[in-house]
Amino acid sequence: MIGQTLGHYRVDEHLGAGGMGEVYKARDTRLERDVALKVLPQAKSGEPIARRRFRQEALALSRFNHPNIATIHDYDSADGTDFLVMELVGGTPPAGPLSEKEVLTIGVQIAEGLAAAHGHGVLHRDLKPANLAMTPDGRLKILDFGLALLVRTTESSPTMLHEDGTAGTLAYMAPEQIDGVESDERADIYAAGAILYELATGRRPFIAPTTARLMHSILNEVPQPASRFNPAISSALDAVILKALSKDPQQRQQSATELLLDLKRLSSGATDRFPQPVVRKRRLMVPIIAAAAVAMIAAALIFIQRRGVITFGARPQDSIAVLRFENASGNPDDDVLTHAISTEIVLGLMKCSSLHVTNGSSSFLIKRGTAIPDVARQLHVRKIVDGSVQRNGESALVAVRLLDGNTGNEMWSHSYERPPDDLAVPVTITRAIFDHLDVRLTSAERQRLVPEPPQQRRAKAHEAYLKARYLWQSRPPQLAKAKEVDEQALAIDPTYAPTYVLPGQWSVMQGMF
Repeated sequence: MIGQTLGHYRVDEHLGAGGMGEVYKARDTRLERDVALKVLPQAKSGEPIARRRFRQEALALSRFNHPNIATIHDYDSADGTDFLVMELVGGTPPAGPLSEKEVLTIGVQIAEGLAAAHGHGVLHRDLKPANLAMTPDGRLKILDFGLALLVRTTESSPTMLHEDGTAGTLAYMAPEQIDGVESDERADIYAAGAILYELATGRRPFIAPTTARLMHSILNEVPQPASRFNPAISSALDAVILKALSKDPQQRQQSATELLLDLKRLSSGATDRFPQPVVRKRRLMVPIIAAAAVAMIAAALIFIQRRGVITFGARPQDSIAVLRFENASGNPDDDVLTHAISTEIVLGLMKCSSLHVTNGSSSFLIKRGTAIPDVARQLHVRKIVDGSVQRNGESALVAVRLLDGNTGNEMWSHSYERPPDDLAVPVTITRAIFDHLDVRLTSAERQRLVPEPPQQRRAKAHEAYLKARYLWQSRPPQLAKAKEVDEQALAIDPTYAPTYVLPGQWSVMQGMF
């Protein structure tokens, strides 16, 4: 490729491999400037799906122009080779340990770039230091949106996935990505938190000798505060980073803008640090005592509110967990359906930003028969959803209950009899739960709850995917069988995006990340 010409671009130097191709330094002979060319490999040039996804990367990047994101100049094809023409960013990935000021300076730029991308409906999904570059003038650039996902999709810009389904680099992947759960902007927030941690300490949040151990750490362990490895890091920055690294997406900053505000607040010095000492201590005693009294009263009122004695107008955020539904038929083959419905309800409830939902990887492990108040205390929630599924020939009877976590009393129950492949059943149940919790959904959240049209091919692919996911998440996991069933789902409907998740996880398990 070196020395060749693609259109009016002369290829001069190989720079590396990106998410979906090889990256070269090239010369734009018309405008006489150096650019970066990202070339789709010849092995993929004959695959329509790979070419379509490669073009979709251009669509994703062309949606915005931001100083912290590498700019795309053109998309073209020459002599059967597809290529992107991008800004040539001179610089190196940032590396720690750095001072708190340096961490905040870089962190603010990461958050600004993410906020711009998310504002245009584009998720990065592979944010890591290697995909960042610090230019000589100190500006940070986010590179390589090759794994990007368009979350606001239309017929002209459908969902984008990497050709082998890989959904990120393991060390920076959020727990929900590893679990195979639908992820959103908050997965990028987690990756940003992992990068900030590494910049502050010079080490990743989790370090393990094997892939399996690393996955276990990300899913189950809490990282040490960055200040333990770098005493120059303040407790305030510790709190921001650990919040971004929360296992539960709802415990993280809920947007890149929120992360940006947290970091800017620290950058401006608006932390909980005391002001400079002054000489006239006696004159300050009265306001200090008054401020302390106010703080104590406020703390007491917050405690009383959390105990449920009083409220301050706004409804406190509710919390809920979904237990794995019971297979009422007793047929082991129906475990797939039972697990699928339980999981879909969890995912549906997670689409409400004002409701804290426990991840199914925790709640599904609860032993059936455990007293509901004990379950609620163990999972730290106020409400519990439980139910059963019984397949009867061509129909399935789904019974669901909403329970008060404190008393175990039933708040609501209902039964639904629908075809097993009816994708709308979990959505119907989720909406009913929202209604009985008196949860207010935004218009965007309501739109996300709308199920896809019941196409026969899509329904069959969905059913196969649910079986594959069940096999993957079973104890012990049946990985090879899960991969085989997921490939069947891909063959049924290659456009069904969820079926690309498990191949990516399989690649991670094999060390291909």
